[in-house]
Amino acid sequence: MAVFSNGNVLGSIIAPPLVAFLSLHLGWRWAFGITGGLGLVLWAVWRHVYHSPENHPRLTDEERAVIMADRTGGSRSCATAAETAAPHADAQERVPPGLFALLRQPKCAGFFVARLLTDPIVYFFTFWLFSYLKTERHFTLAMIGAVGWIPFLASDVGGPGGGALSDWLVRRGWQPRRARLALMLLAACVMPVSIIAVLTPNAWLSIACIALILGSQSCWMANQLTLISESVPRTQAASLLALSALGGSIGGIAANLLAGRAIHAAGYVPVFCTLGFCHLTAFAVLVLTGRKGARHA
Repeated sequence: MAVFSNGNVLGSIIAPPLVAFLSLHLGWRWAFGITGGLGLVLWAVWRHVYHSPENHPRLTDEERAVIMADRTGGSRSCATAAETAAPHADAQERVPPGLFALLRQPKCAGFFVARLLTDPIVYFFTFWLFSYLKTERHFTLAMIGAVGWIPFLASDVGGPGGGALSDWLVRRGWQPRRARLALMLLAACVMPVSIIAVLTPNAWLSIACIALILGSQSCWMANQLTLISESVPRTQAASLLALSALGGSIGGIAANLLAGRAIHAAGYVPVFCTLGFCHLTAFAVLVLTGRKGARHA
């Protein structure tokens, strides 16, 4: 989960120096054109290298049989990491099938609200970080290109690191839900450093705090996505992930609109201070809805 969800983070690491270089040497129009053209190159590469499990040339027969068994709901010939979530498997299988039945589950509402509250962190820093560095920290375009990728590098470390640590706890005997929530709580407790980031007069300390925030957000997201997939039967995992992603998208849209108004009216301080407590609120929502879901099951 951490590896694939951090693909966009790698792009965010490459983008600041690349866009700054193109803008300074070729003009901003070329920066738009070349970065947009890279998307078409990626599409062509994807079409060439992606294969469905039925005809993937690098799958063994055993691997193909396991994947196809997952698709059809049949038995599997070997264990997977998801099966470590088995203590509540009987209760999970009693969840009624279907999208509307899933919507009635407290856990669905919990994940929807959690992503509504926490996904905007990524949207905010993706769209507003460079403006913040320019207007509040007085960085030039060249300086932004030189250091703007650092917080996203921390994000690229936080996701795989947090995911690997929670998997390690599971291998040590922790229940999967407890391990995922433990890492998410740790990440949530780090988020209030956003207050330091916006109030400190030291620009480099501010960047370090933002890096810590994005690293913690990546750790949160990796464990949250895994927790979602482990909270329902396989037949409902994709639906729950999609519904939670809808909450994240709505949150991102609303947050950017509200952030723009807040920054125009009062600056960045109230926005950063609010962001510091979104994850703690989301964690409380997940715990409460998880308990309600357990009682319903």
